[in-house]
Amino acid sequence: ILAGDNLIAIAYENLLKDCNGNSKKVLQTFTKGIVEVCEGQSLDKEFENRSDVTLSEYLLMIQKKTAALAEMCCKLGAEISNAGKDEIKNLSAYGKNLGMAFQIQDDLLDIIADENELGKKIGGDLLEGKKTFLFLSALDLAKGKEKQKLLNLIENKGAKPDEIDYYKNLYIKLGVTEKAKKEILKYSNKALASVNKIKNAEAKYLFNWLIEALIDRKK
Repeated sequence: ILAGDNLIAIAYENLLKDCNGNSKKVLQTFTKGIVEVCEGQSLDKEFENRSDVTLSEYLLMIQKKTAALAEMCCKLGAEISNAGKDEIKNLSAYGKNLGMAFQIQDDLLDIIADENELGKKIGGDLLEGKKTFLFLSALDLAKGKEKQKLLNLIENKGAKPDEIDYYKNLYIKLGVTEKAKKEILKYSNKALASVNKIKNAEAKYLFNWLIEALIDRKK
């Protein structure tokens, strides 16, 4: 805790060094981002002990956690460089949508990635009983014994290693892996639409490259 407090203080110290007469705006953005990330992390921990988490709640959680962090970083860069209001707005939207796409991609890779490329066993989220985009989507769509199997996973606080293939096949059968891919593409396209409005050609190229790398990543 003490180390974390110290790192926050160092972050503020370094931010102030980079401010050019807009320190209040920059510090407000940074503080708001930290608060949102903490709120998102708190929701994530709360979800571990809840059996009634909805997909909309999950999307709010990753918006506050992963997406808020990416949004803050992009917005801070724009503000520190004294970008105009439109560019700040567009880069903020880019970061937010990039973060949403990244987290859902992370959920997807945990179940469909090649283990050699991923660098770890697939199904880690299932083993830990995490309520991911795929799991909650499957819970919404499943019926009968399949739904009960998903509810059992919550009750048991995770799946057994020999059950991973069952859940993977169930996700595919219910169409939630394809649903996740469509969501990733949706948020990626939103990010691209925002960043393509900025004027700096070099920056635009780099931000576009980052989105493409995200969509194509294997780990």
